[in-house]
Amino acid sequence: MTRVTMSTGGVVFGSGTGYDPEDNHRVATDDSGQPMHMIFMGDFSGRGSRGDIDMASLANRPLREINRDNFDDVFAALNVRLQLPTCASPIAFEDLDDLHPDTLYRRVPLFHRLRELTAQLNNPAQFAQAAADIQSWTVTEAPQQVTGMAIPEGLFDRPAAKEANRRGEAQDVNDFIRQIVAPFVEPKSDPRAAELTATLERVAANALRNLMHAGDFQRLEANWRSVNLLVRRLETGKNLKLFLLDVSEEELRADFSASDDITQAALYQRLISSFQMPGATPWSVLVSDVTLTDEVADVRLAAGLSALAVYADAIALVSGHERIAGCASLAQTPDVADWQHPVNAQFAKLWQALRDEPQSDSLLVAAPRFLLRLPYGARTAPIESFGFEELGADGAHGHYLWGNGAYAVALLMGQSFEQNYWDFASGLVTRLSDLPLHIYADEDGDAVAKACAEIYMTDTTAAALLTAGLCPLRSVKGDGAVLMQGFNALVAGGQSVLEVITA
Repeated sequence: MTRVTMSTGGVVFGSGTGYDPEDNHRVATDDSGQPMHMIFMGDFSGRGSRGDIDMASLANRPLREINRDNFDDVFAALNVRLQLPTCASPIAFEDLDDLHPDTLYRRVPLFHRLRELTAQLNNPAQFAQAAADIQSWTVTEAPQQVTGMAIPEGLFDRPAAKEANRRGEAQDVNDFIRQIVAPFVEPKSDPRAAELTATLERVAANALRNLMHAGDFQRLEANWRSVNLLVRRLETGKNLKLFLLDVSEEELRADFSASDDITQAALYQRLISSFQMPGATPWSVLVSDVTLTDEVADVRLAAGLSALAVYADAIALVSGHERIAGCASLAQTPDVADWQHPVNAQFAKLWQALRDEPQSDSLLVAAPRFLLRLPYGARTAPIESFGFEELGADGAHGHYLWGNGAYAVALLMGQSFEQNYWDFASGLVTRLSDLPLHIYADEDGDAVAKACAEIYMTDTTAAALLTAGLCPLRSVKGDGAVLMQGFNALVAGGQSVLEVITA
């Protein structure tokens, strides 16, 4: 194993303990009985949305083994709570089904008021008051044309609203409804119940869309659905075990920023030093839910994950944004010739310095994302509460539930291990099949299959991502499948990251 002292123009990780990773025994490729243990490091409790940064507990935070039999128990044990800007207190989720839109419609206070108004409209004794309440949300001049009811972009992500809730100052629900409904309700002297009920359903649909597409919610749902995919697809047991560590991205960054000595990091204490004893099973794969971007601070994050992997004699998996390769959005510009995103010069310098370090052969940065579920809608996955179309009229690419590519790579590694144990040279599973396939009509009315990994990637685009240090996941045309043609490490030259755990 290579040295761990890293100097990348300000991103430095070293060791003051005298511990030499080269003395660690690598996992053998013969019938040694060494199991594969994977650890998923991510925000599984919603702690990031609540601003719950607890560095003091990180070194002793529980490592929870998870499998298909105890999945619901682990979910419940983590006390999952998500703070939304329109709620005075966090919403609690007891199981994966609680992330479904029907449950959200029942639990979020905003929808309580909308459901109440809908019931009042259907009650002759209460109709007049309900109609008056709705009409009070109007503005003097209604928009000339209304094709949809768009809620202000990022309304459920607004930091100011989050901070207000953390101080216990919840937004008044009626004020919030008035804010999002006012532009779309025209004053009527004699409103009809059907019209007003339809208005409330449109308001509910747009509010629910905006809530489910908020960054904190998408991350929480994507993390849990990704882990659920792995526990369903992998035969866990004595030889293959999966574990969760609940840690927010803010905590991860703070831990790596606290010291230039990686052995002083709380994550090192939790994941490495506590396993340095006879009989302990070391980690084989460290998976992070972070998506690296072309921000200078992200180089330190990548370096920290790489250093942890080196000390664990393992590999680390993380996702990377296409901006690292100079592409603002693969969905909008899949052709390399159209890439015009200016990569930060300081980031590019540090990123290349990290790639030149030998220990970056322990880190794989996957891109792009992969589809975790079909969007909710009448033709795909209808809900019971009302006629809800998750994508809206524009079918926005970002409104699909995309999973961090690191989870897809982890699944393929686990399946490869199941087939050939540590002898990856005898064969690798490189195709992830049976993913959700969304068929929709394009502008001409023709049926089109949404790419399971965001785009249908050409060889030229794949090569450009590889050149930037990203390991491409490629959609199979017209199929619910993703291909990974090589488990390329971040290190310059892109050798297979699997060489680290099979050497």
